[in-house]
Amino acid sequence: MNDRESRLPMRAAADVIDLFFLIPGGVGIVATAIAYGMFTNFGFFRHRWITVKWVLTLLLVTIGVGYMGVLIKKNAHYTAQVLATGSIDFSIYWSNIYPVTIAGIVQLILFLVVILLTVIKPKLRNAK
Repeated sequence: MNDRESRLPMRAAADVIDLFFLIPGGVGIVATAIAYGMFTNFGFFRHRWITVKWVLTLLLVTIGVGYMGVLIKKNAHYTAQVLATGSIDFSIYWSNIYPVTIAGIVQLILFLVVILLTVIKPKLRNAK
């Protein structure tokens, strides 16, 4: 298998991961947060740390679906086009990889902040 042929399974895998795991996962996170906000004593805006988590969660989903997802989709379609035409110019593909990498790092940091807020803030509040 040459380098061009190896990109086709990677493109298909990116589509499957995006469509069947990442997008439903983002929707599930928001749906769970709404359910917790409606049916628990925490509410939506009762505590500042929950409001911060709401904002960060919506930002995470927006970055993932609205920004990274679009670039990954473009790369998947561009890769298919390159493979179909036999062209070896992957300049557009690689120009999309850098912003996706940066956005992924930002998402990781924001996700860690959400985890810290979830684990630490309620314990600090209960300790008072």
